[in-house]
Amino acid sequence: MAATLPPPKLLSLDMGAFQITRDDDGWWNKVSAADRETVVRELQATARAQAESSGILEEARASAQQRIREIVERNGAVVEFVPPAGM
Repeated sequence: MAATLPPPKLLSLDMGAFQITRDDDGWWNKVSAADRETVVRELQATARAQAESSGILEEARASAQQRIREIVERNGAVVEFVPPAGM
């Protein structure tokens, strides 16, 4: 039996609760709401890039294949994983 799995992808990256409890500008370091939003977006983009390059997607793929293989072999068959077209 041959099986093709789609490439794994990161579906969600959530910071949880983000709340500014006090918003005071310093004498020299004026920070606008737009500046803050830009930095938070950049932080999220960096976190996503690091997660995607960390190897977690490859671990997820290997784990899914192993689990499927176990189930298929337990039922007396053999499975071969074929890369999706275009990979």
